[in-house]
Amino acid sequence: MPDFKRGFAEFRELVDGMSDVSEYVVGHRFEVYGPAARFDFIYPRSGDRVTSIAVGLEDVRSANDIRIRFDFDRDGWVIESATKFEWVDGEDPRDERLEEVAFIPSYSDAGHAELERMNGG
Repeated sequence: MPDFKRGFAEFRELVDGMSDVSEYVVGHRFEVYGPAARFDFIYPRSGDRVTSIAVGLEDVRSANDIRIRFDFDRDGWVIESATKFEWVDGEDPRDERLEEVAFIPSYSDAGHAELERMNGG
C-alpha cells in the first residue's frame, strides 16, 4: 500500500524527478497552477498504475483525509473517508476502515441515473 502520509515537498520532488519520463508510462500527471493543483489518472486500469489519491490537510484546523478514485462499474467518482482514528498496539495504522461518503457521476446518463438512485429518485 502506498505511503499516503508523504509530505507535499517529497511528492513534488518525486514528480519533478520524473520529468524525463512520459506521463503515459507512469500513469498519472500532476500539475500546479498557483494555489490550485491538478492530478490526472492516465489509464488507471492498465498495469500497475495509481488508482486512487489521498487528499489531506495540514493546518491548525484538523480534518480527516479523503481518498478519491474512479469507479468504472458505476461510471463516476467515489470519495471515501476513514471511519477509524485510533489504533491499539499491534494494529496496522493504515487500516482506516474507509467508507464511501460521496459518489459523483461522470458525464454519462448512466452516472446521473446512479446519482438519482442513491438520492431515492
